[in-house]
Amino acid sequence: MEGELPWNAAGGVSSGRAEEKGGKGMKRVVVIGGCVQDVLATGKAGVRIEMGTSNPGKVTTSSGGVARNIAEVIGRLGGCVHVQLVTVVGNDNAGRDLLEHARLAGVDVSLSSIVKDMRTARCFSWHARRHFLHKQVSSVGFSVLGGKPTPPD
Repeated sequence: MEGELPWNAAGGVSSGRAEEKGGKGMKRVVVIGGCVQDVLATGKAGVRIEMGTSNPGKVTTSSGGVARNIAEVIGRLGGCVHVQLVTVVGNDNAGRDLLEHARLAGVDVSLSSIVKDMRTARCFSWHARRHFLHKQVSSVGFSVLGGKPTPPD
């Protein structure tokens, strides 16, 4: 039907063409959803973890969020599909870094929003022996699909 957008497997909508960005006939995929900074902590191999104190190990950050991950994979297809990410990040270094990382992967983030006075969602994962997930804590302050943002603590 005219004007209707079919849902695609990536959780977004496909409008068919993206003539404004990629040329006549290029397919466009719009991915809607989360963009999260993943923080991964892994204890040092061979060292017993002590509760209630600091432990040696490695802490890294990476770009995450299901929608952002899907958009990046599509973006890395090398220009055969124009992919747009609709997401919300906070006005902080993490949010700006996440959007820039997506841009560098070929994702159009022009439909995404940076929310003033909000922190970007983060997911902290503690991985124990052999990199198995031990504990995980997520901080998600707002929704892409609406609702009022939760201010930072």
